[in-house]
Amino acid sequence: MKLFNITILSLVLLLGACKDEINDPNPDTEPVIDNTKPTIEVISPVADSNYSFMDTFPVKVIYKDDFILENLQFVLEPTNVAGDLMNIAIQTEDSMFTLDTFYILPQNDTLNMRAIIKARDFAQNQEELNYNFNVYK
Repeated sequence: MKLFNITILSLVLLLGACKDEINDPNPDTEPVIDNTKPTIEVISPVADSNYSFMDTFPVKVIYKDDFILENLQFVLEPTNVAGDLMNIAIQTEDSMFTLDTFYILPQNDTLNMRAIIKARDFAQNQEELNYNFNVYK
């Protein structure tokens, strides 16, 4: 019985001391620690700006991360009239993504618009922009 206990203890110690090379694809590298938030570069619409004489509105946003982006979101909505909400949600595994599209404006003389732009990377670091702008017809 004593030999059996020693054998079991030896097996537990031996298996516990093994490196986990099956689950670690790069066992000889240091783990990457990502403490930086993604960056969001807005080309259009620009915060606190006024735009005139438009039926469609260009949307161009560049999302970047020093490692890998995971979830991106762009929301554009009128705040002073009833209109369609633009809500684009994207899952990606790239370090850079460019959103290039347009928004069809509701038929009103003056529109107060709100933009909410979010980016999250795989380390769960998040950046968010939230601002308003105006469109006059």
